[in-house]
Amino acid sequence: MKFKSVLVLIFLSVHVYTIQRNANLIKHQFSEINIYCLQSFVNKAVGALSHIQCASDCLSLFTPYCKAFIWNEIDKTCTTKDEIVKSDAVDASMQSELQIYNAFKDGCTNKGYYYDSNSNTCVKMFVDNDGKTWKDARIHCQTNGGDLISITTKAKWDLVANFTSCISNMWIGLKEERWVTNVRFQNVFNVTAQFNKYDSAYIDDHEQDCGTFISASAYYVLQDESCNFRLKKTYVCEIWV
Repeated sequence: MKFKSVLVLIFLSVHVYTIQRNANLIKHQFSEINIYCLQSFVNKAVGALSHIQCASDCLSLFTPYCKAFIWNEIDKTCTTKDEIVKSDAVDASMQSELQIYNAFKDGCTNKGYYYDSNSNTCVKMFVDNDGKTWKDARIHCQTNGGDLISITTKAKWDLVANFTSCISNMWIGLKEERWVTNVRFQNVFNVTAQFNKYDSAYIDDHEQDCGTFISASAYYVLQDESCNFRLKKTYVCEIWV
């Protein structure tokens, strides 16, 4: 009887250790992302006991196959993915049910940030229903460990265009035709750029040269707007990695 008791204690100890270890793995290996742009998403899922087990299944395949997993809290199913799951990959009807976790790179661990390996960019889109000025949006990005995004390469341009495909107007890290990294803007993207230091709605603002990114189905526009008075609900933050 004593021998059996010892075995039970050992089993319980191992079980607790496994849960704690898996919880640490999910904390240090995956970053949950927010879902904003929603399209159709269909994938075969398997049953799982929890999002921790789902993470363990993914981690066991982590190199080189599993790079992300999707946990459905309602159906208790786990879907492992061999590619990063972008925020536009999930059907709107499933939004409230799903938790999406992407493998992240060191330095891109802040909650809700998404790491894009193609552009080596750690990015998050914030939505504030009350709206923020360009300066307040920048301050918020900085308090989150980054800054408004600087779109200095074609890969980063493609990321922002795809990542924000359902948002038409947002703040980016551009002011006085310079990115917040102090790199001068160069129109290597061949898009419409209207930098006239003028915002007709706020002509009394002494700073009318803050950059906004406007997307439509057939074109993209970068233009100057009021830094201190114009409010936008959406802005894109970047953490340099």
